[in-house]
Amino acid sequence: MWSFTTPLLLPVALVAVASRERARATLPLCYAFVAIATLSLHFAGPMEWRAYPDGYLKHQPQLHLIAPLFGIGVVVLLGFVGSRLQRGIELLAPAALLLLVATAWTRPDATRLLFAERVMERELVALERAFEELPPHDVLVVAGILPPPAGLEPGGDPLEMHFPVGIYRAVLEARGLEPAEVIPLRHALSRPELVDGRALLYVGSTLRSFYRSEIEAGQVPASRERPELARLRERFAFEPVRVFSVSTREPAVSRHPVAPGWPEVELGFYRLSAYR
Repeated sequence: MWSFTTPLLLPVALVAVASRERARATLPLCYAFVAIATLSLHFAGPMEWRAYPDGYLKHQPQLHLIAPLFGIGVVVLLGFVGSRLQRGIELLAPAALLLLVATAWTRPDATRLLFAERVMERELVALERAFEELPPHDVLVVAGILPPPAGLEPGGDPLEMHFPVGIYRAVLEARGLEPAEVIPLRHALSRPELVDGRALLYVGSTLRSFYRSEIEAGQVPASRERPELARLRERFAFEPVRVFSVSTREPAVSRHPVAPGWPEVELGFYRLSAYR
């Protein structure tokens, strides 16, 4: 969090505290920010992927506290510019637009990242349609958080996709079906009741995605299945229930490429059953 707020937000926020007119009003807010940031670093530790998501959430109040300070600092700076330059305020909008155009011109990857469609967006559309066709089931296994293999660094956030549990339950209830218990993949192997054929597995894009460190180490199998999915396949038979294909096209800066080298990948729901 400090690596983000310090270069971008903190300098402008300090302007708010340095302003004579607003110092008294902003000092309590500044104190709250410093106190929360110090406590977060003490109790939550540094921002590391191993602390995800708990550590990230504990650091989140820092952004909420520094945001008003940043806004006040912007107002102070605009007032200063307006008092020194007769046309300072009028020139602000054109200058900001020129800066935006220059950024887009020199960093086209940033523009592509802003407007490009991602695999998970296409996946979510197909996933919501698939809910309409799911058969009755008692347990639903989803990927959850997938850490990198031992010895490899994540190079950023861990591999994870939030399964839309609320939409899933609403659709099944509208169909007159009882929503199932949703469990992460790491708990699946310890659940003996999964062998009775009443459990579904959702193979989403994260179970077909890989860390950059895995790709560089040559640890991407030909099947484009993550090791966690391969281990589950060794124990259970997968019967397709509702599958769909999505394009793997994503911005070049994607941290976790989906099915590297494949133009599209098959995702969907599978019934789990014991091998006979």
